[in-house]
Amino acid sequence: MNTPIYPPQGATLTNLRVFVYDSSAQASVAEICVLGIYGSVVTAWYGVSSGSSGFTFFDIPIDNHVVDYSDFSYSIDWAPNQLGDTMMVCGFQLFYTPVTRATYMPAVPRNGPRAIAAHLER
Repeated sequence: MNTPIYPPQGATLTNLRVFVYDSSAQASVAEICVLGIYGSVVTAWYGVSSGSSGFTFFDIPIDNHVVDYSDFSYSIDWAPNQLGDTMMVCGFQLFYTPVTRATYMPAVPRNGPRAIAAHLER
């Protein structure tokens, strides 16, 4: 299974938490991939479940990658090593450090130019 993900531009990715149900002796594998412009894997971080642990999670540390959509796209992949109801993915949680307030402005300000001026004066 794989799915694209869309973290915010400029955010720094730090960790991916994978929630699984694993009552099998086998382990499942998950990875977060940074894909190049033609879909080739540029960088990937992966982790494995512990096997026979039931409902659990495991973490995949990420080497502080800064999201850049001008050069990359992003996906999460998960592969069970056994078919059936003894190994299931339950969810993913991506941890990141957002861009700082000083460098981020909304595309459409709530109250127009006056709101931008008030925001900059703070």
